[in-house]
Amino acid sequence: MSIAAPSRLIRILVVDDTPTIRLLFQRMFAASGVFEVVGEAADGHEGVELARKHRPDVILLDLAMPVVNGFQAIPSMVAECPESLIIVLSGFNAESAGEQALSLGAHAYIEKRHRPDELLRQIVDIYRSRMARHLDESGGDSPADDADLATPVTVEEAVHEQHRQQLPVVRQLESTNAALARSNAGLATFAAVAAHDLRSPLHVVVGFSELLASAYADRLDDDGREMISSIVSGAHRMEQMIEGLLAHCRLDGPAPATTEVSLDDVVTTTISTLAPDIERSRAIVTRDSLPAVIGDPVQLQILLQNLLANALKFTAEGVTPRVHFSAERGDGGWRITVADNGIGIEPSKREQIFGMFVRLHTQGEYSGTGIGLASCKRIVDAHGGTIHVESNPAGGSRFIVELPDRDAVADPVSDTDARVTEEEPADAQPERPLDVLLVEDSPDHAKLINALLRRAPEPGYRLHHVSTVDEARQVLTTTEMDCVLLDLSLPDANNLEALSEVRSAATLVAIVVITSSADEALAFAAVSQGAQDYLVKGHIDSEQLSRAIRWSVQRKTLENELTRDALHDPLTRLPNRTLMLDRLASALARSERSGKRVVVFFMDLDGFKLVNDRFGHEAGDQFLKVMAERLRGAVRPQDTVARIGGDEFVIICEGFNGHDFEWQPLQRRLIAAVEIPMEIAGHAVRVSASIGLAVGGRECDPESMLRDADLAMYAMKRSR
Repeated sequence: MSIAAPSRLIRILVVDDTPTIRLLFQRMFAASGVFEVVGEAADGHEGVELARKHRPDVILLDLAMPVVNGFQAIPSMVAECPESLIIVLSGFNAESAGEQALSLGAHAYIEKRHRPDELLRQIVDIYRSRMARHLDESGGDSPADDADLATPVTVEEAVHEQHRQQLPVVRQLESTNAALARSNAGLATFAAVAAHDLRSPLHVVVGFSELLASAYADRLDDDGREMISSIVSGAHRMEQMIEGLLAHCRLDGPAPATTEVSLDDVVTTTISTLAPDIERSRAIVTRDSLPAVIGDPVQLQILLQNLLANALKFTAEGVTPRVHFSAERGDGGWRITVADNGIGIEPSKREQIFGMFVRLHTQGEYSGTGIGLASCKRIVDAHGGTIHVESNPAGGSRFIVELPDRDAVADPVSDTDARVTEEEPADAQPERPLDVLLVEDSPDHAKLINALLRRAPEPGYRLHHVSTVDEARQVLTTTEMDCVLLDLSLPDANNLEALSEVRSAATLVAIVVITSSADEALAFAAVSQGAQDYLVKGHIDSEQLSRAIRWSVQRKTLENELTRDALHDPLTRLPNRTLMLDRLASALARSERSGKRVVVFFMDLDGFKLVNDRFGHEAGDQFLKVMAERLRGAVRPQDTVARIGGDEFVIICEGFNGHDFEWQPLQRRLIAAVEIPMEIAGHAVRVSASIGLAVGGRECDPESMLRDADLAMYAMKRSR
């Protein structure tokens, strides 16, 4: 990735409680040439203090942290550093946590599921687009009249100054936008709840009205029977409206899936679903061969079903409905047409009909709710496409839906919205059922979880159930799992103790805490101590449970990748200095228990510079890769070979009694592995190695042993 470097580095503060994540960001930002890391904090309290001290341009903030979490830190950071751009980077679901973070004053929200280069690009784009927007809003004029301010001499400095001056207006605008977002979310939730709650009393009205009509028909006169009929008819229409409203609200859920969907299959299902209406109207439904598109199969089914139902309904009396589905290739996507011979739509009404509750006819003319076409538009918008209606040359209407190809389906990167959908790689392997370990001592709840997972769509899950933490540890040591569903109230461990025990047995496995406790503090503590998500019993359904598992596995996979990238040399994939020192500390701790000695070899390749100078850096990189493999092959499986920079390697070996003759054969094997000639561009190239070593045990610390081995290596090099 290439990012143009500004004349002034963007000053960034990193607030995250995971050391490997902070290390990765430090290296990523240092290598970018764009950012300068002015501070690192492991909790929200420390982050606020460092923000007050350094006044950074950007604050990169995690949410789940000890002492003070990210939610609690945001208002303080806004108050202390109103000019700073706050970007939240978290593993929580953006739908809930993201909205809350933005409402508290954060400027953007990114989920922890992108690769480092993508994260860097997102952060740069958010910063630059925001700065550029402030400059545009101010007309591009720099504050030259303010005698107390130095005149900016670069575009970045001018942008930064404009950002500071325009901040009150921007804050007010963001506050208004956040309030609007909360209002919209609240309205959608209210509509869904109202639709559910209204159906129950409505069923009572319909039921008793029909019972009254059948049981007391002989006691009612014609007017009474007509009144009862009107009540039943009105109740049924209201029920249809509620069903339509509920279906429309469901479209406000997660972003639509992006899987391959056969429109031929969708139309076949649609015709089957509407078969009673087709037979009743004696309609003729035809189609051309239809393509496969990328989208959400459920939503595309609703789309075409609504369009076909509309075509069947709005037909003149005495006319046989004719509906034809066709498709043609367009620029960057497919153009789907649903043509009918119906009553048509006036040109002035063709945009209006896609509005909510818009009806062009009375109930006496054509029944309906005015929701179907609004849902169609929302579905098409969610897929990045367009929908419009035009006259059919043969009479009637043609509804035209344009759906983009796969590359266009993923949400484009917005200047202000960092919640970007990462596209699946072209060579991604087919999904497989996930192995899930349920740690739950309640048989009834275990049955419920099993039933919920069995209702999940393919590829589904393989559920393994145990009742105690001890049983879970045994399973995790012998069976590979993708996710652990963990109750926090178990016979042999309680609350966070259970989480700690399971996490120690499965450091690479996603953990979803699922318990009857709705304690938010416990939820944050669980996530900050290693869980990927937190669910409450009695408040989840099959879809929510499945989504939590899938997202947790994805987040854990990314976390494992980030950790691996942060602790390994990117060229040779050997442990880097950080991981090497950690392993050396562990070896010394084992030495203290066993009484055995640890040997550290410090190796420098003599003559490697000539390889780079003569054959180029690409050949030099390949040379180092081969050398890394040779060194790995020269030591025991339990030994560590690390590259700590350039042509310097460190080898850690343990289990010795303290005699030279024990490690001397190993030293000779290392030297022999290095001195084997290597062919480069038709030339046999040979280098040698200078090796120093240090021997230690429980009395030593990693840094001092490494320093002693380094000094010994240079002493050997000078003696040659």
